[in-house]
Amino acid sequence: MIKKILYVIGGFIVFIIILLIIVPTPDIEDRPVKKKEVVVEQKVEKKKDVKKEEVKEEIKNDSCINIPDQSITRLESGLNTAGVTIRGVQAVKSEERPEFYFIAGDLEGPGLGSKSEIVIFATSDIEIGGFISVNAIALEFTEWADGPKSAFKFSSSEKEAIKVRECTEEILK
Repeated sequence: MIKKILYVIGGFIVFIIILLIIVPTPDIEDRPVKKKEVVVEQKVEKKKDVKKEEVKEEIKNDSCINIPDQSITRLESGLNTAGVTIRGVQAVKSEERPEFYFIAGDLEGPGLGSKSEIVIFATSDIEIGGFISVNAIALEFTEWADGPKSAFKFSSSEKEAIKVRECTEEILK
Protein backbone atom coordinates (compact mmCIF):
# COMPACT_ATOMS: atom_id res chain seq x y z
CA MET A 1 0.00 0.00 0.00
CA ILE A 2 2.78 2.41 0.92
CA LYS A 3 4.69 1.51 -2.27
CA LYS A 4 1.62 2.35 -4.37
CA ILE A 5 1.28 5.73 -2.67
CA LEU A 6 4.99 6.46 -3.22
CA TYR A 7 4.69 5.49 -6.92
CA VAL A 8 1.70 7.82 -7.35
CA ILE A 9 3.50 10.70 -5.62
CA GLY A 10 6.68 10.07 -7.66
CA GLY A 11 4.71 10.00 -10.91
CA PHE A 12 2.94 13.23 -9.98
CA ILE A 13 6.27 14.95 -9.26
CA VAL A 14 7.71 13.81 -12.60
CA PHE A 15 4.57 15.06 -14.37
CA ILE A 16 4.87 18.50 -12.71
CA ILE A 17 8.58 18.76 -13.62
CA ILE A 18 7.84 17.90 -17.27
CA LEU A 19 5.06 20.51 -17.37
CA LEU A 20 7.39 23.16 -15.94
CA ILE A 21 9.93 22.37 -18.64
CA ILE A 22 7.68 22.26 -21.71
CA VAL A 23 4.96 24.84 -20.98
CA PRO A 24 5.67 28.18 -22.70
CA THR A 25 6.55 31.11 -20.48
CA PRO A 26 4.30 34.11 -21.08
CA ASP A 27 6.74 36.48 -19.34
CA ILE A 28 7.99 38.80 -22.08
CA GLU A 29 9.72 41.12 -19.58
CA ASP A 30 12.50 38.55 -18.95
CA ARG A 31 13.43 38.36 -22.63
CA PRO A 32 16.53 40.21 -23.81
CA VAL A 33 16.23 43.50 -25.62
CA LYS A 34 16.15 43.09 -29.39
CA LYS A 35 19.59 44.68 -29.86
CA LYS A 36 21.08 42.20 -27.38
CA GLU A 37 19.45 39.31 -29.30
CA VAL A 38 21.29 40.33 -32.45
CA VAL A 39 24.62 40.32 -30.59
CA VAL A 40 23.91 36.84 -29.20
CA GLU A 41 23.02 35.57 -32.69
CA GLN A 42 26.29 36.98 -34.10
CA LYS A 43 28.30 35.08 -31.49
CA VAL A 44 26.48 31.87 -32.40
CA GLU A 45 27.20 32.40 -36.10
CA LYS A 46 30.94 32.53 -35.38
CA LYS A 47 30.78 29.19 -33.56
CA LYS A 48 28.71 27.75 -36.42
CA ASP A 49 31.37 28.65 -38.98
CA VAL A 50 33.99 26.75 -37.00
CA LYS A 51 31.99 23.51 -37.19
CA LYS A 52 30.36 23.98 -40.60
CA GLU A 53 32.32 21.30 -42.47
CA GLU A 54 31.87 18.77 -39.66
CA VAL A 55 28.12 19.42 -39.66
CA LYS A 56 27.84 19.12 -43.46
CA GLU A 57 29.55 15.72 -43.31
CA GLU A 58 27.13 14.48 -40.65
CA ILE A 59 24.11 15.64 -42.69
CA LYS A 60 25.23 13.28 -45.42
CA ASN A 61 24.79 10.48 -42.86
CA ASP A 62 20.98 10.95 -42.90
CA SER A 63 20.73 12.56 -39.47
CA CYS A 64 17.92 14.90 -40.60
CA ILE A 65 14.39 13.86 -39.65
CA ASN A 66 11.16 15.10 -41.26
CA ILE A 67 8.60 16.40 -38.79
CA PRO A 68 4.95 15.25 -38.87
CA ASP A 69 2.46 17.89 -40.08
CA GLN A 70 0.59 17.93 -36.76
CA SER A 71 3.86 18.77 -34.97
CA ILE A 72 4.51 21.66 -37.35
CA THR A 73 0.98 22.94 -36.67
CA ARG A 74 1.64 22.67 -32.93
CA LEU A 75 4.98 24.46 -33.34
CA GLU A 76 3.32 27.26 -35.32
CA SER A 77 0.64 27.62 -32.63
CA GLY A 78 3.33 29.25 -30.46
CA LEU A 79 4.09 31.99 -33.02
CA ASN A 80 3.33 35.47 -31.71
CA THR A 81 3.29 37.35 -35.04
CA ALA A 82 0.28 37.27 -37.36
CA GLY A 83 0.85 35.90 -40.85
CA VAL A 84 4.12 34.15 -40.00
CA THR A 85 4.60 30.43 -40.73
CA ILE A 86 7.52 28.01 -40.47
CA ARG A 87 8.80 26.09 -43.51
CA GLY A 88 11.55 23.54 -44.07
CA VAL A 89 11.11 22.09 -40.59
CA GLN A 90 13.64 19.37 -39.74
CA ALA A 91 14.78 17.61 -36.57
CA VAL A 92 17.97 15.99 -35.33
CA LYS A 93 18.14 13.57 -32.41
CA SER A 94 20.58 14.82 -29.78
CA GLU A 95 23.49 12.52 -29.00
CA GLU A 96 24.57 14.48 -25.94
CA ARG A 97 21.00 14.77 -24.61
CA PRO A 98 19.37 11.56 -25.89
CA GLU A 99 15.98 12.50 -24.48
CA PHE A 100 15.77 15.55 -26.78
CA TYR A 101 15.49 16.48 -30.43
CA PHE A 102 16.60 19.80 -31.89
CA ILE A 103 14.18 21.25 -34.44
CA ALA A 104 14.76 24.07 -36.93
CA GLY A 105 12.65 25.83 -39.51
CA ASP A 106 12.68 29.01 -41.57
CA LEU A 107 10.25 31.79 -40.70
CA GLU A 108 8.16 33.03 -43.60
CA GLY A 109 5.76 35.95 -43.65
CA PRO A 110 5.43 39.72 -44.02
CA GLY A 111 8.86 41.35 -43.80
CA LEU A 112 10.64 37.99 -43.56
CA GLY A 113 12.41 35.87 -46.12
CA SER A 114 16.17 35.63 -45.60
CA LYS A 115 17.83 32.38 -44.52
CA SER A 116 19.07 34.08 -41.35
CA GLU A 117 15.54 33.80 -39.93
CA ILE A 118 15.91 30.17 -38.92
CA VAL A 119 14.35 29.33 -35.58
CA ILE A 120 15.72 26.51 -33.42
CA PHE A 121 13.79 24.63 -30.74
CA ALA A 122 14.26 21.60 -28.52
CA THR A 123 11.62 19.02 -27.63
CA SER A 124 11.48 15.66 -25.95
CA ASP A 125 8.87 14.35 -28.40
CA ILE A 126 8.59 15.39 -32.06
CA GLU A 127 5.17 13.72 -32.34
CA ILE A 128 3.45 15.53 -29.45
CA GLY A 129 5.35 18.82 -29.27
CA GLY A 130 6.01 20.93 -26.23
CA PHE A 131 8.83 23.09 -27.52
CA ILE A 132 11.61 25.15 -25.95
CA SER A 133 13.09 28.09 -27.88
CA VAL A 134 16.83 27.70 -28.36
CA ASN A 135 17.97 30.74 -30.37
CA ALA A 136 17.21 34.46 -30.08
CA ILE A 137 14.96 34.63 -33.15
CA ALA A 138 12.82 31.76 -31.79
CA LEU A 139 12.42 33.73 -28.56
CA GLU A 140 11.47 36.85 -30.50
CA PHE A 141 8.81 35.26 -32.73
CA THR A 142 7.29 32.62 -30.41
CA GLU A 143 5.85 32.22 -26.96
CA TRP A 144 7.70 28.96 -26.33
CA ALA A 145 9.87 28.64 -23.21
CA ASP A 146 13.30 30.26 -23.06
CA GLY A 147 15.79 27.39 -23.56
CA PRO A 148 18.96 29.22 -22.52
CA LYS A 149 17.29 30.19 -19.23
CA SER A 150 15.72 26.75 -18.66
CA ALA A 151 17.18 24.13 -16.38
CA PHE A 152 18.65 22.47 -19.49
CA LYS A 153 20.54 25.59 -20.65
CA PHE A 154 19.96 24.90 -24.36
CA SER A 155 22.23 26.79 -26.74
CA SER A 156 22.18 27.33 -30.48
CA SER A 157 25.93 26.56 -30.50
CA GLU A 158 25.34 22.92 -29.50
CA LYS A 159 26.40 20.37 -32.11
CA GLU A 160 22.86 19.17 -32.89
CA ALA A 161 21.47 22.72 -33.00
CA ILE A 162 24.05 23.59 -35.64
CA LYS A 163 23.34 20.35 -37.47
CA VAL A 164 19.55 20.87 -37.57
CA ARG A 165 20.03 24.42 -38.85
CA GLU A 166 22.11 22.98 -41.69
CA CYS A 167 19.38 20.40 -42.38
CA THR A 168 16.81 23.17 -42.79
CA GLU A 169 19.12 25.26 -44.97
CA GLU A 170 19.77 22.20 -47.14
CA ILE A 171 16.06 21.45 -47.61
CA LEU A 172 15.37 25.08 -48.59
CA LYS A 173 17.94 25.08 -51.43
